[in-house]
Formats: sequence, structure tokens, C-alpha cells
Amino acid sequence: MTTRGAANYARVDPRTTRFYWEKAGLKPKHVHGGQKISEETESLIYTAWEMGLSGKKASEYLGVNSETVLKYWREAGLDTKRHIGKMRVVKLHDLLDGVFDTVNNLKEVLTRKQILERLGYKRVDEERFQEKLDEVVRLGFYEKFAGEDGIEKYRAGMPKAMNGSVKRE
Repeated sequence: MTTRGAANYARVDPRTTRFYWEKAGLKPKHVHGGQKISEETESLIYTAWEMGLSGKKASEYLGVNSETVLKYWREAGLDTKRHIGKMRVVKLHDLLDGVFDTVNNLKEVLTRKQILERLGYKRVDEERFQEKLDEVVRLGFYEKFAGEDGIEKYRAGMPKAMNGSVKRE
């Protein structure tokens, strides 16, 4: 645990923690380039954002410094200035993992609404969701087209780098 993390956990000043650690012969954990956190903590930081907590509140509850929380939110493309409450921000990896079953059904076609249902999202930031859909289309992972009913639809595309040589694994 870092000095700040221990201080947050014990609800004392980080200098107090450092003083007692040094007195006991312990060396604080130094992490260059920001605080190192576990995958579970990353998930909890994201959950804190979904709940509308501030960076400061999230850092208090999770025992990480607020700069780490805000850095994670920025890197994840989350708005650090306003909170959407229960709305979800769809990340690029959400759309690349688990929407289309290209092994069992290569020609599957889905609408935006069906994609959201597959992801299990009830409410999303619609503007960001469309941006991410457009991005996966641009990258070649999805194909976008208008169905016979005039509704915009998507199907799994093949990334240009793969040249169609995907093998079942």
C-alpha cells in the first residue's frame, strides 16, 4: 500500500503515516508515473464514477489518491467534470468484446438498441455511444448499413489488418 493509501485507510495525514513507517524501519512504496492499482480497484473506480461520486469521495472510499482516480477516469474517456448518475459510457472494448458471435453466426445483424441489450446497458450517454459505434465502423470491426426497413443496422466486419484470415480458436 502507498503512504497515501494507508493514510486514507487510517484516516490520518500521509505525513503521520510516513513518520510511523520510517520509525518502524519500513519504506513507503513508491510508484513512478502514478499510483499502481489492482484491476478490482480500477473496476471500483469506474463504479464510483457511475454512482456520481466526486474524485475526492472515490479516493476516500477506495484508499487511492484523487489524482489516480481522475487519471483513470480521463484515460477511460469518462467526463471528470460532470456525472451522469446511472448512465453508462460505452467504451471501445465493450463494443469489441461480446457483441457479435462471429464464430457461431458470422452474418448476425443488430440494431443500436440490440447492441445495447447485448451489452446489458439500460441507459447510456447516447452521443458517446454513437461516437464509439462510428469508431468501430471506421476501424473495420463493424459494418454499418441501412436495413430494408430503413433502420440503421450493424454487423461484424473484418479488420483490414486481418485480411479476412480469421481462424476459429
